[in-house]
Amino acid sequence: MSQLLSNRQHLTSLKQQLVDGASQVANIGLVPLTQGNLSLRDPMSGLILITPHDYPYDQLTADDVVAVDLKGNVIEGQREPSMHLARDRKARKTRQGMIR
Repeated sequence: MSQLLSNRQHLTSLKQQLVDGASQVANIGLVPLTQGNLSLRDPMSGLILITPHDYPYDQLTADDVVAVDLKGNVIEGQREPSMHLARDRKARKTRQGMIR
């Protein structure tokens, strides 16, 4: 049970890092309105954490981040993943350096 809790805390921490990055991107004006996406891969679980489709970065919380597997199946999250998910997954498969 403690391993499951540890994994959950790890994933939550990574989601918060993605939210923090999205906030920084929004604050400096790199992403107008809801365009673009941010993602990262959890090396422990292999899941991809990605910003939701059409959602403002300045309103994003860790609960809004979507977790998907490498096949694109939503594992966790209530929102629709970014419409750029397929491109993100393909890049991760093609460029091994992105996976690590």
